[in-house]
Amino acid sequence: MTHVLLAGWILFIVLSTLVVPTTLSLFYFQLTRRSNTLRSGSPPQASLPRLSIIVAARDEQQQIANALRSFLACDYPELQIVAVDDRSRDETGNIMDRLAEEDPRLEVQHITVLPDGWLGKNHALQVGANAAHGELLLFTDGDVIFGPQVLQRAVHTMLDRNIDHLSLTPGLITGGFCERVLVTSFAFLFTIGCQLWLIPSRLPWFYMGVGAFNLVRGEVYHAIGGHATLKFDILDDVKLGKCIKQSGYRQCLLIAADQLWVRWQQSAWGVIRGLEKNAFAAADYSIGKAALISLLICVIAILPYLIPLTVATSQSSGFLAAALLMTASYGLHSSMCGSGCLVAPALIGGGLGMLIALWRSVWITLRQRGVAWRDTFYSMRDLKANIYK
Repeated sequence: MTHVLLAGWILFIVLSTLVVPTTLSLFYFQLTRRSNTLRSGSPPQASLPRLSIIVAARDEQQQIANALRSFLACDYPELQIVAVDDRSRDETGNIMDRLAEEDPRLEVQHITVLPDGWLGKNHALQVGANAAHGELLLFTDGDVIFGPQVLQRAVHTMLDRNIDHLSLTPGLITGGFCERVLVTSFAFLFTIGCQLWLIPSRLPWFYMGVGAFNLVRGEVYHAIGGHATLKFDILDDVKLGKCIKQSGYRQCLLIAADQLWVRWQQSAWGVIRGLEKNAFAAADYSIGKAALISLLICVIAILPYLIPLTVATSQSSGFLAAALLMTASYGLHSSMCGSGCLVAPALIGGGLGMLIALWRSVWITLRQRGVAWRDTFYSMRDLKANIYK
């Protein structure tokens, strides 16, 4: 039993090392904090660089109008919006066209054919980037809602800190309790995995990209080859960050839960299904890496809670301390992402949900020998051959 006691405190130390710096950095890495602490030398509004927002959408008729209107409502002086209709079969393209008639800042590109060797979204973003004329390029999704000040705050922060690539994490609009648990668990585990506090460092192993808000200097984007470098990689947003960071450019990720919002999925099961194409891709389609990710999830979200249920309190004190640490960290993260702290005791359930999502993705991808995404099938052979590393 002394071995159990020792193992518990070792686990507590390991989790403290993994979680505490990242959790504490949540307070520091906030867009609002950054924008309120700019140096007096920050440029005035009139001298802000030209900014092009590039948004790709396919069959997004329910969300695209609200998203585009929120972009147009931003108080940014030199703004271009390039909306790319990627082979939509619904009213997405028509909605874009109607809004473009109302505001000349919005330009629409229609794609009817996907070229060989490209994923649909990656190709659409490259098409949008080719049509953009901004000094800064912002890649976002068709279901993201911008607050009116988010662009100015982001650009001021980028210029003040001399950053080449700035990602913002949005506030997560969620529905029921189970959905909030799963969405927050994904965000929590993802943040720990990328070690938020080390992203601004020069260390190339710590990087990030967020599909909701990837702001990059145009010259940097073109220098790395744009999305053509990632043309067949499913993790386009994260890999864009990886490519930028490993090319030697400066990068930062900030929390913008009060400036940027997205409803990722519409239910708890929707979260599980929403990870179908990405979860195995995050493991580079490797069973071994998927197993390592599963082990990390168990260590973080399950083991600290499981052992105290089967071992006497006197011997499981380290595990109890680890469970309290994880509950507090998870609750804090949830509050800052907009899901509220009431989900804090449910981390173990969220961890189990993430395991189900991962191995469901593994099973489906292996069974069909590839990924079916937006009515297009991409073979496992092609996906593995084109992973950006």
